[in-house]
Amino acid sequence: MNKYILFFIIILSGLMSCNEHRKAAKQPLLVNENPSLSILQIDSTLQSVDSMVFVFYNDPLGKDSLRYTRFFKQYSTSDTNDINFIKSELTNPTNVLEKVKPCRSEGKIWCFSKKDILQTIYFSSYNDLCNHIYIIKNGRFYYANPIQTFIDKLVSLKKLSTTP
Repeated sequence: MNKYILFFIIILSGLMSCNEHRKAAKQPLLVNENPSLSILQIDSTLQSVDSMVFVFYNDPLGKDSLRYTRFFKQYSTSDTNDINFIKSELTNPTNVLEKVKPCRSEGKIWCFSKKDILQTIYFSSYNDLCNHIYIIKNGRFYYANPIQTFIDKLVSLKKLSTTP
């Protein structure tokens, strides 16, 4: 009988350790690589942006977690005031992660220069954990915290967006 109890304890402790490993794997790892750099410094090609397309997902927090990005509205601009405003937001310091945060994006901004796409900026602002903008560069995720005026700007542009 003691053999069975010992066997059960070994199996149970193995399962518990696997569960802890799975929990740890879900947490994005912070990479201490120039944490004071801004998105604009990390991707200097963004200095030459001459147009942007703002994409707003219709139901970013909906039930379909795999296809929520499928339906969206968009707003295109080449207005230098809009572009300069967004660029100024990209000067905030970043945190660098190896994996994406467990947050859904509310939308993204495609940045163009001479009709070539340079970068995609993702954004979320629906709770404290998921209040960020980020880019992906060289397999890393560079997150910055947006200021309220940036969020307000997105809200105003969303009102102008249309279904493509």
